[in-house]
Amino acid sequence: MNLLTVVLFIAILTTAYAAFNYVQVVSLDEGTVQMSEIALAIRNGANTFLASEYKVLAVVLTVLFLLFATFYLFQVLLHFCLVL
Repeated sequence: MNLLTVVLFIAILTTAYAAFNYVQVVSLDEGTVQMSEIALAIRNGANTFLASEYKVLAVVLTVLFLLFATFYLFQVLLHFCLVL
């Protein structure tokens, strides 16, 4: 058995374990009405935080992509000019 097979097996196993835990947690009772309201407030806050994080991540990844693409194209252009 090679390393790739082991890594894929472990990845599938951990994904199945995460899915199992997700189903277990979702099936639990939220508790009293007050606890449900608190859970909803936490969920809304977490979703807002994730949305702002995704916006920052999109900007950072776009800048990195443009930098890498620029350097790569410059390198290709430089090699092309040296060949001619």
